[in-house]
Amino acid sequence: MAKVVFSCRVSRALLDQARDAVYWLQGPPEFLTLAGLTANALQRMVEAVAKEHGEIPPRPQGEQAGHQGRRAGKTDAPRRTVHSVLVEPELREAVWNAAHFLKGEQELAELVEDGLARELRSLRRKHGAFEPRPTDAALQPGRRLK
Repeated sequence: MAKVVFSCRVSRALLDQARDAVYWLQGPPEFLTLAGLTANALQRMVEAVAKEHGEIPPRPQGEQAGHQGRRAGKTDAPRRTVHSVLVEPELREAVWNAAHFLKGEQELAELVEDGLARELRSLRRKHGAFEPRPTDAALQPGRRLK
């Protein structure tokens, strides 16, 4: 099945940490890509919400995926940049359902950041801390599965 684009605003600092991890783990044995890291983070986030709240119902037809603006009491949002990756359609729908289910508690960006931060902590436990990637270093392009 074809993958679909999932886009969300993520804090720049967290995205830089993810890029550092991918730079240092893009070869054997992990062969980590930014898309793979994000997809794993999204999957863990959906599982954590389901574990905490039980089964997540599908969102009603035509409803927004998650909170789009600022919540009351939130004055200083962290600087964020758009992060887009290709994911399985079922995963994108599950993330949107979880965000709709938690509407008012957390916005979609916060859910994604929580999942990405958990995934990075897991990688740090396994491989240790990641040094910042060299400023002139580029990430290897992702590989297509045949």
